[in-house]
Amino acid sequence: GASCLSTPCTVSVVMTPNSLSCYSSTLQITDTATQEIAYVELLGAGGVPAASFSPSSLSFPLRSIGTTSVAQTVTLTDTGNAGLGIRSISLTGADPGDFIQSNNCGTGLYVNAQCTFSVSFAPTATGTRTAAVQIVSNASTSPDFIQLTGTAQ
Repeated sequence: GASCLSTPCTVSVVMTPNSLSCYSSTLQITDTATQEIAYVELLGAGGVPAASFSPSSLSFPLRSIGTTSVAQTVTLTDTGNAGLGIRSISLTGADPGDFIQSNNCGTGLYVNAQCTFSVSFAPTATGTRTAAVQIVSNASTSPDFIQLTGTAQ
């Protein structure tokens, strides 16, 4: 077959660290046609993102069906030492239709950066209503949940 010397080729290397460390390795490329060997030194640093929520749950006071509460806020902070990549944010649990969620988180956070979630309670049935905001990210704790509880009459 054709060698890299006569036909251009590309080699891609992906690093997937699992801790805060310095990593080094060597990529060896051997041209099978000429038996020439090339070495490329690879260096990188790893880190671990961490999602921290304050508070981690919200409780809403008694509401009448068909009304919407004042929004409560939760702050998400990347307390790790690598960027937090956010893959999805959704309402889940027993009664997700009884809560309204919005956020300014986008697709990720830098280390020590913050974003906020605003959640309102808008019950559609009586009794205790529960749900959670589910955050899927690259944090080791993912998926993370903000527990939601409200009572309706």
